[in-house]
Formats: sequence, C-alpha cells, structure tokens
Amino acid sequence: MRLVPGSIGPSPLTTKSNASFSKKRSDGSMRHAIDTNVLARLLVSDDEEQSLRLKPYFEAELFVPVSVVVECEWVLRSAFGLPRPVLNRLIRSIFDFPNIEFAEASSVLAALDLHEKGFDFADALHLALSKSCSVMLTFDKAFIRRAATSPDLPLVREP
Repeated sequence: MRLVPGSIGPSPLTTKSNASFSKKRSDGSMRHAIDTNVLARLLVSDDEEQSLRLKPYFEAELFVPVSVVVECEWVLRSAFGLPRPVLNRLIRSIFDFPNIEFAEASSVLAALDLHEKGFDFADALHLALSKSCSVMLTFDKAFIRRAATSPDLPLVREP
C-alpha cells in the first residue's frame, strides 16, 4: 500500500494554525519542545546570534523528545567532532536544569551509561527503551558482541 498525503486523514499541520499546538499549563506558562539544532545551540553555543535568541527561553519549561537526543548525539559527534566523554558530559549537563524535561529520561541516562561503556549511542538507547523485553533482535554483530558483555541487559541476538 502506498501512502498518499491526505490518504489517512487530514494533516493537523494543514488544518490548524501552529498557534493551536501551543499548550498552556494550568498556571498559564508555556511548555516548548525543542529541536536538535536548539539543543545543540544550548550545549555548544557556537552561534552567538542564535544563542542570544534562545536566552528568553532559558526560564521556560522545555521538553526534549527522545529522537532529538539521538540526533543531537550524532550532530555533536559528526559535525563537531566531540569525543565520547565530552559528548556524554554535555548531554548529562542538561539534566541539571530543572526546567528541561527529557522524554524517557531514565532510558536516556541508561543509554549514556552504556555509551560510556562503548555502545553506539543509538543502540544503547534502543536497548534502554526496550527494557521490558527479554530479547532484542538485530543483524548488528558488534551490537550483539557488546551486549553479551553485560548480563544485566536483555539478550541481543540475530533473528
């Protein structure tokens, strides 16, 4: 089956204004989800103009989706060339801000722990998010070997 725009119903992005996606909290404050480029700016401050534009949001409630964390790790590693220890320290530092909430925070922290032990970050996060499963199936032999060294993790094996 081939999906065609509109074939599974109207897109909320085309039927509602963006303003309708802004959710007010019970106290009237706003909660803002942030994209990878915003998280990267918060972490490395490499663009002064963009960093200044973010200042008003430092006091706001910010939400970081899991997908943003995965992409941010990749950006910090590939575009900025940050080594694993620095990268992990930067991502962990965001947890110190009381106004920033991570989706699946305990899984992100568990993934950072595994990443420090040599796991690929995305694989580590997949595994941490699959903690309720007994087996993770993959064709990635390096992932299988690495997971075999951690008996407290779900079994990782080929199908």
